Amino acid sequence: MAQSFQCSLVTPEASVLDAAVTYAEVPAHDGLVGIMYQHAPLLVKLGPGRLRLVMEDNSEVVYFIDGGFAQMSDNHLTLLSERALLPDEIDRAEVETLREQAAGMGHTDDQQFARRQHDLAAAQQMAKIAGEAGR
Repeated sequence: MAQSFQCSLVTPEASVLDAAVTYAEVPAHDGLVGIMYQHAPLLVKLGPGRLRLVMEDNSEVVYFIDGGFAQMSDNHLTLLSERALLPDEIDRAEVETLREQAAGMGHTDDQQFARRQHDLAAAQQMAKIAGEAGR
């Protein structure tokens, strides 16, 4: 049996999750990072995407997370994100609105370009996660 570690997922509004997990697949800003028990200390910037957690009973929990930071230290993974949504909490109308607004955004400087790219990626990931759940 795989050994577990503590995982905490926190947004500005609430502590979303605090549970023992055996594996976490985290959407870093530059790709996916897999984390297991006894992982080396880690600090990584998160991108918008799918957080997949394997719980102690081998069930899986998936969240859409919207950027932030992840830290692994002493078998405790802490994820700080602007937003964390379960697949059934994703509103397809909101996703489409976000996608349309991002596509119509101008980008006269690097900051506006980065915001546009982030919003497009978030809309794409939210749609994918909601689709995987059959919504």
